[in-house]
Amino acid sequence: MKMAPKRRRKSSFGQVGEYNQPGDHVSVLIRCTGDETYMLVDDENKGLWFPGALVKPQQTWEQAATDAAKPIFPRPVEVNKLIRLNRLWSPNFNQFISHAFFAVDIASEVKGACKLKPNQKWMTSEQIESTKEEGPILRTAKALDAVRHYEDILSTPVYQEGSAYLNTILHEVEPAEASDASAGSLSAKEQLAAELAFEKDRQRSELSKAMAPDHEYQFANHVVTLRRTGDIEDVHTLWEEDEALAESSKATQAPGLEASGVRAKFSPKSLPNQLLSALNFYRWGPKKGLTKDAYSWGGSDMVTYGKNVIKLSKMVTTFLKMSPRLLRLQPPLYILGDIHGKLSDLNIYEKALWRAGPSLCPADILFLGDFVDRGMSSVEVVTYIFAIKCLSPEKIHLVRGNHETRRAQKRYGFYNECLQKFGPTFGEEVWEEVNKAFDCLPIAAVVDGKLFCAHGGIPPSVGGYVVSNYNKDIPCPLPDPGEVGVAWETLWCDPVEYRDVNTEMDVDKEGFGENLKRNTAHVFTPDALEHFLQANGLSHVIRAHEASDTGFEVKQFGKLVTICSSSRYGGKINEPVCCLVDKNKIRMIRIDTATAPATSDTNIVPGAV
Repeated sequence: MKMAPKRRRKSSFGQVGEYNQPGDHVSVLIRCTGDETYMLVDDENKGLWFPGALVKPQQTWEQAATDAAKPIFPRPVEVNKLIRLNRLWSPNFNQFISHAFFAVDIASEVKGACKLKPNQKWMTSEQIESTKEEGPILRTAKALDAVRHYEDILSTPVYQEGSAYLNTILHEVEPAEASDASAGSLSAKEQLAAELAFEKDRQRSELSKAMAPDHEYQFANHVVTLRRTGDIEDVHTLWEEDEALAESSKATQAPGLEASGVRAKFSPKSLPNQLLSALNFYRWGPKKGLTKDAYSWGGSDMVTYGKNVIKLSKMVTTFLKMSPRLLRLQPPLYILGDIHGKLSDLNIYEKALWRAGPSLCPADILFLGDFVDRGMSSVEVVTYIFAIKCLSPEKIHLVRGNHETRRAQKRYGFYNECLQKFGPTFGEEVWEEVNKAFDCLPIAAVVDGKLFCAHGGIPPSVGGYVVSNYNKDIPCPLPDPGEVGVAWETLWCDPVEYRDVNTEMDVDKEGFGENLKRNTAHVFTPDALEHFLQANGLSHVIRAHEASDTGFEVKQFGKLVTICSSSRYGGKINEPVCCLVDKNKIRMIRIDTATAPATSDTNIVPGAV
């Protein structure tokens, strides 16, 4: 099969324009060559955008919007189609292939663009002709030579009669000519599919080589016996299994310093395990033969409990001080969002995902903050999370939320809860010691080098904040995140869809605007997110900070997911949701709490997340 000659030019699209005077309608500017800029105009926020209007040098946004009332392309297009069309301007060919939502007929006079069907990566001339009634949403200045390979994508301005037109070209794959065909030859479509499959296999092989570990495996020091329910029956050390060890292996299994660590991890006498047992008493009620209500202490010695919480907080502070401000984690990994003082939800997660304890869970666990406030069991939630962190510091990972701050807690419940449970003086001491641990929490995590995980979102920056700077920009401890802008923004900011952007947000050219819902921090658009992801070589953002009736929301063109791990939060009907990151998949896991018995362990303080 003959191949058309490759033609490459450096793309000049995809850069934000420099005309940033305030205006009511213009939202996006695309920089072309020379002094010519093309803009996309929202017609009075109706959701219909006109592509292709030429911006004159030094023209204000308002003047350009007036000129755009008569765009060079007469038919408007829907916002979501236009944004997907922007994907064709990406210089990253691999990304381009995975986001090829539109095809352009470049072999005839049609000069139109049509939406591809799901999983469709090419269109014939006949298919393009059959969809012409949908109307052209992009046209080129002239018909061009066919390009047969995805890697030969051109995104260049083409001049005709003194005017520049946006010219984004995606080739169509044509059948091989009859004269070139033979009984055993592949069609152009089959050839392309084979080439793409080969390239994916090659990349996968190269990635496997690059990620080859330079360490060796070894046996763990403990043997655990489980009941059929999944609960732990017994734990002892490997070298106590005398009959299971051959003579040649006994010499390699000598009790050492790690033995004490094994016993501490599983021993009911260790402080973290004692507190976990105490939490079982707290959540049990008459059904367990107790004369107290479930999720209550029933007249227990709160002074002793408070002293143990202080000890536990000091233990976990030691671990947190050794952590970087940006965690680097690997799958498999469970990711949980807001808990907000609902111990009952944590108990359900434990039964469903790590019943035998985090040490025996096949995945690590990452909590995205907001452990406290709103719920009546914030002290107990902190106790649980700190206890499992101390027992398995290498498997339990914590990042800070906007409610792990003293300012929020005095308004939304945790401060008052400490005073009510431990008294005004001792309660203040417990609260302060817990917050000293919060001051040392990491701010964000990157999973598998691809997934950015944080409580709120991404901080404003020109061209995208570089996440490795967290470790030098954020001190530890950090009593007041408001003193460090990138920390505060990461805890508080929110994503916003294009359809929700308004002039009051005053969105800047980087895609960040005022957060009117929270009156602090910023909102970020898909443009801002794309800059951030590209600057760091990331693919997605996983965050918490907001609740929805579905328990999770996928936003910003499939690049961001928000999860809430607290059930029926703030009067909503949501079940708690967490993520499982494993084998290049982000899986949503919704926990059924509808059939669980009602508890008094509920959200009690209203307000924003």
